[in-house]
Amino acid sequence: MQHVVGLLFSKDRAMQLDATIRSLYVHCQDVQNIDLKVIWAHSNARNEQQYQELVSMYPDVEFISEVDFESQVLASIASYEYVLFLVDDNLFVRDFSIGNIIESLIINLDALGFSLRLGTNTNYCYMLRSDQELPSFTNVDHEFLKFDWTSAQHDFGYPLEVSSSVFRVVDIMAVLQHSFFNPNTLEAYLNENKIAFCQQKKFLLCNAYSCTFCNPINKVQTIFNNRAGETFHYPADNLREMFTRGYRIDVEEYCGFLPNACHQEVELKFKKNVQDVTVESVKIQDALPKVSVIMPVYNAEAYLSEAIESILGQTFVDFEFIIIDDGSTDGSLNIIKTYSDPRIVVVCNETNLKLIPTLNKGLNLAKGQYIACMHADDISLPERLTRQVEFMDQNPNICVCGTWVELFGDCEQVFWRFTAPPDEVKCMLLFGCCIAHPSVMLRRTIVEAGLGYSPLYPHAEDYALWVQIAQNYEIANIPEVLLKYRRSEGQVSSKYAGQLMEIALKIQREQINALGIEPTEEECLLHWAVGASQFTPTISFANAVSEWFSKLKEGNFRYHYYPEPAFSNYLRIYWRGICNNLMDAF
Repeated sequence: MQHVVGLLFSKDRAMQLDATIRSLYVHCQDVQNIDLKVIWAHSNARNEQQYQELVSMYPDVEFISEVDFESQVLASIASYEYVLFLVDDNLFVRDFSIGNIIESLIINLDALGFSLRLGTNTNYCYMLRSDQELPSFTNVDHEFLKFDWTSAQHDFGYPLEVSSSVFRVVDIMAVLQHSFFNPNTLEAYLNENKIAFCQQKKFLLCNAYSCTFCNPINKVQTIFNNRAGETFHYPADNLREMFTRGYRIDVEEYCGFLPNACHQEVELKFKKNVQDVTVESVKIQDALPKVSVIMPVYNAEAYLSEAIESILGQTFVDFEFIIIDDGSTDGSLNIIKTYSDPRIVVVCNETNLKLIPTLNKGLNLAKGQYIACMHADDISLPERLTRQVEFMDQNPNICVCGTWVELFGDCEQVFWRFTAPPDEVKCMLLFGCCIAHPSVMLRRTIVEAGLGYSPLYPHAEDYALWVQIAQNYEIANIPEVLLKYRRSEGQVSSKYAGQLMEIALKIQREQINALGIEPTEEECLLHWAVGASQFTPTISFANAVSEWFSKLKEGNFRYHYYPEPAFSNYLRIYWRGICNNLMDAF
C-alpha cells in the first residue's frame, strides 16, 4: 500500500491549478513522497486544451478527466493510507514536510486530521464574515499545535474539509456512505458526518502559522452560493485568456505571506512564461486581432470621416474596424467605401435594423480579445486604444473600461470626469450611467457569457448593459480624456429625453429591487431626481432623501449588493450636495 496521495480538484481554472501545483512544489520539502492526482472538469474545448497543456507540463502528476466524480475519488484514494485534499484556488506560502505531518498523525491517534490552512494567524472566518476565537492550543511533536475541534468556533470547528487537510483514508472511507458529485457536495457530506468522530478523534493538528490559504477570487460552481470575488475578482474566462497568452501566477510573490483567514482574497501577481505557450495557442493568437472596434452608422455623413480617421490614426495598430451601415439613405456608405485600409470590415444591413440589433451584430462579429465601441460622430484621441489595451492587460479583473471624455459641438467645452475605481462605478450606476458608451472597451468573454444590449431598454441600452455586467464583473474608468464626445440637437439624449427618463427609472428600480426594496413611484422619482440633480432644494425634500438613503443603506446591509465602504461614501456625497444646495437656497 502506498503512503500518501494528494487529491486536487479543479474545474475550468487551469491558471489557478498551475499556481496550486507550483506553490506546492516550492513549499513541500518532501513533495516526492506525495502521489499527486488531479480530478479535473471542463465546460468547453478551450479549457480542455489548457488542462492538456498542464498534463504535458507536469508529467509526474496524474490528471484524471472527470467522468464519475464519486467513483473516481474513491478509486484515487483506496490504495493509500493518507490523503491530502486540495482545491485549485490554494496557494502555498510556507514550507512544510508531509513526512512530519504523517509522523504526527501516527503519534496522535486521537487527532482526526491535520489542517494546513489553520494556525494562530487565522482569527477571521471569511465565509461567515466574522471574527473567530482561537482555540486552546497544546504543543506537540515537530512544533505542531493540537486543539479540540468539537468545542472550537467557525473554521476551527469545521474539521472535515477538502481544500488543504490531511486525513487517514480509513476515516474518510468510513463515513462516505452516500453519493456526492463534486467537491462541494463531498465536503458538505463529510461535515454532516463529523459527529462520528466527536468522541475518539476530537482533536485536530495544525502548524503555528498557516502553510496555505484559498484565494477565492472567482467561482465556477453554481450549487453553493459561496462568497467570492468581492475585493479582487478575476473571472475564470479572463484568466483563461491570460494563460493562453503565456501568463502564469507568480507564486514566489506570496512566499511568507501570512493570511488572517483560511480564505482570503488577494491580488494576483503575474509573470510571462513564453515557453509555456503551445504552438497551437500562438497560431490562434496570431490569426486574431487584439482589438475589434465596432461602429454602427446610420445617416452620419456629416461627421463620419472624422470618426473613421480617428480610429485609423490610433497609435495602437493591431485591430479590426467593423463598420456596420444600418441602411443609411445619405452618403454614409459611399464615404465608408472610400477607405481602403485592410483593417476595415464593412457590413451592410439589408434594412434599417435600428441601433440595438446592429450593436449586438457587431459584438457577435468581433474576433478580438477586446471590443471597443465607437460612435460615427465622435473622435477617439490617438492614444485611446493604446491606453485601454494596456489597462485591460494589466487589470485582468476588469471586464469593461471607459474613459473620461471631452464634450464638443453644440455646447461649451465640458469634461465628463467619471468615477474610476470598480467599487465606485458599481455604486454610481444606482444613480445614473457613469460610463460613456463610445469610450468603452470590453472583453470578448462578456459576449461569450451571453451578455449584450437588450431591446427592453431603448435609448438606454448601454446603461442597462453596464448594470447587468456589474452584477458579476468589474467595471472601471481610466481617468484620462481619450475621446471627444459630440453634442448636437439630433442626438438620442435630446430627441428622446422623456423616454430616456422613463427607461432610467426602470433600470434604477431594478437595482433597488436587488436590495430587497420595492420602491413606490414617489421614491423612484425622488431617487432619479437626486441622481440627475433635478430638484428644488427644500427642507421637506431633504427629509425625504434622508429617509430614503436610510432605507437604501439598510437594504444593502442585508443583501451586500453594493461594496462597502464605497456605497456609504456615495450616499454621503449625494447627501452633502443636497445640504449644500439647501444652504445656498436660504
